[in-house]
Amino acid sequence: MQVGLLMGRLIYSDFVDGNAKAWGYWKGMELNGDHALIALLAQENNIFNGGAVAANKILWALGNYSFFIRPGYKRINVEGADDLDTLVASSYISPDRSRIVTVFVNSSFDEQDVALVLPASERRALNHISVYQTNERSDLVNVPFAARSDLMYTVPARTLATIVFDLEK
Repeated sequence: MQVGLLMGRLIYSDFVDGNAKAWGYWKGMELNGDHALIALLAQENNIFNGGAVAANKILWALGNYSFFIRPGYKRINVEGADDLDTLVASSYISPDRSRIVTVFVNSSFDEQDVALVLPASERRALNHISVYQTNERSDLVNVPFAARSDLMYTVPARTLATIVFDLEK
């Protein structure tokens, strides 16, 4: 999971600190390794003998961004989650302004409580909130969001969490 958290922090930093407009990762497969999206696990250390294929955590970490943040989305400001050692967050709004996607990367060994506050210009009725998590036990799994009036969310320890806000048009 450490490599997945590193990937999440790297993407965050490139978008927020480097103001990148796009991000890509080119190492698709690696023999017996965890620094590619997919690991080829060779039988008896020889790929010609067969083996198995396994998705690495960096595939799912990348998915926390790429599956939800689509071409044309623009980054919007997030306050209060900017410590690369513990919790970072970045948000993106769709071109038609009907969806906001926020990705949290909690690298600490403690859960982190966050208040989810929409930008003033986008405060209108929420149609739906979806949460997806990647951690040691799950790979981009949709988890329930307990609807609370104060929109508080607890980011589990050592987890990437993507929150998708579908807004009324």
